[in-house]
Amino acid sequence: MVKRGLGRGLEALIPVSSYAEEGKEEIREIAVDRIRPGAGQSRKNFDAEKINELAQSIREHGLLQPIIVRAVGDEKYEIIAGERRWRACQVAGLEKISVIVRNYGEQEAAAASLIENIQREDLNPIEEAEAYQQLIRRHGFTQEEISRQVGKSRPFIANMLRLLTLPGEIREMIKSGLITAGHARALLALESPEDQKKIAREIVAKNLSVRETEQIVQNNNEKEKAKSKKKALHFNLRLIGDSEKRLKEVYHTDVKIKYLSSGDGKIIIRFTDPDNLEQILALLLR
Repeated sequence: MVKRGLGRGLEALIPVSSYAEEGKEEIREIAVDRIRPGAGQSRKNFDAEKINELAQSIREHGLLQPIIVRAVGDEKYEIIAGERRWRACQVAGLEKISVIVRNYGEQEAAAASLIENIQREDLNPIEEAEAYQQLIRRHGFTQEEISRQVGKSRPFIANMLRLLTLPGEIREMIKSGLITAGHARALLALESPEDQKKIAREIVAKNLSVRETEQIVQNNNEKEKAKSKKKALHFNLRLIGDSEKRLKEVYHTDVKIKYLSSGDGKIIIRFTDPDNLEQILALLLR
């Protein structure tokens, strides 16, 4: 289990390596081809244009911030933080790259990589949600602990995780930037996955705002509620007819059931004379 700190960021999650001395860590130069991406990397897509822009900057000014790696045996290293910079260095044609080597185990490395990526705030919403999910499922974090580590509220974490319940088609729309997390949260108010996909396509086709999407979702839910209410009323009317027939057979008199729109109602039992009333009361009180 990863040792967790109380809200001081990445360093509170994972202690610094033995290379740290007086608050400073040793920066080393390692061959680019001896480094591999980390298994815990939450980012799935790297923008080629931005990688090329970063590569050009590295050619002109050098790598200003070293990447963080861990040794994985046989003079090989795995990236904890900085895969985008590593990729840009490859594009720039660098043979060596500046690194800080930390003494992390596999579990520590995976958790540290996830949190570092989240704290950078450059993941798309689905990648971020998947990172939270990995911290929970693989590393035993609670939503409250994630909240402290990344500096975001627990409700925010919970809402991000809910994005993963959306259909795959919508998750891909979010990843590609066709719809925002705000649009997606509005879609979560719909019960039907088919309705979610239908309105998501409408968002893209009509370039709808989040507010417009919320209004469409509200209108859709009101229509569905009206349909359900009509269906329930039809069922109740059939049930009322059957119940009136059974009561007439029991009391041997006319019985009416009045169903009100508020959901309540009343039963009216007709009696013909005092003796008939006594008979009905006897049956009711029996």
